Amino acid sequence: MPRIQVNGIGLHYDERGSGPPLLMIMGYGASATLWSDAYLDRMARSFRVLALDNRGTGGSEKRDEPVTMGMMAADAAGLLEALGLESAHVYGVSMGGMIAQELALRHPARMQRLVLGCTHPGGRQAVQAALETLALLGPAKGLSPREAVGRIYQAMATAETRRDRAAFLDDMTDRLLARPTPVVTLVRHMEAVQGFDAYERLTGITAPALVITGDRDILVPPENSRMIAGRIPNARLLVLPGAAHNFFWEAAEESARAVEEFLLESV
Repeated sequence: MPRIQVNGIGLHYDERGSGPPLLMIMGYGASATLWSDAYLDRMARSFRVLALDNRGTGGSEKRDEPVTMGMMAADAAGLLEALGLESAHVYGVSMGGMIAQELALRHPARMQRLVLGCTHPGGRQAVQAALETLALLGPAKGLSPREAVGRIYQAMATAETRRDRAAFLDDMTDRLLARPTPVVTLVRHMEAVQGFDAYERLTGITAPALVITGDRDILVPPENSRMIAGRIPNARLLVLPGAAHNFFWEAAEESARAVEEFLLESV
């Protein structure tokens, strides 16, 4: 994974595949590793995939300083510029979807087509998760790092996935713990999420947009995706039955195929 200086900070990204450029942006406190190698490889069948480690995660530089969604959108735009790309398709999930919304609004010339997964528009209009679900993302006193990650999976995946795909989740945990996210990053990312509000501005997004959610998402309830799709002009909505927050694990082929077909419409 290369590392490049963007906006005065070192950013790590995973590059694979060839074809139209596709910038993939992961969510709160997580690096590009959370997509899974299998999903990134699936997308790389049709695209030059650039999977970004947001500042403070994975191999990107980790600092204790204020972070906003606008700053992380500028990171994404700066990465494209540094790589000599005028624009790219953008696929963001969860907090990465919030970054992608800001990217579409603040840097529209960098955006070709937009995919927003399991995300919300911020502000008072956003439909929040239950407090017990949000608590799963918080400090886990008395738990080992592996147990703490397993606790977070309760908010991200269905009980069926946690029961039937233990080997997959063990491998994901190994990869995530190889480059753990520091607590300070979690605090700074949460501040960025809490300061984010794009609801009133969504009507200004001009890029063609596909909005994806799982109908069993308890972390970012699917009502948020319906709201976003209703605000962005001519946006499409895909609701994946039986999938939770990390639909790219649980409906990997269906979501990848839908994204691929949507993005390649412009080719």
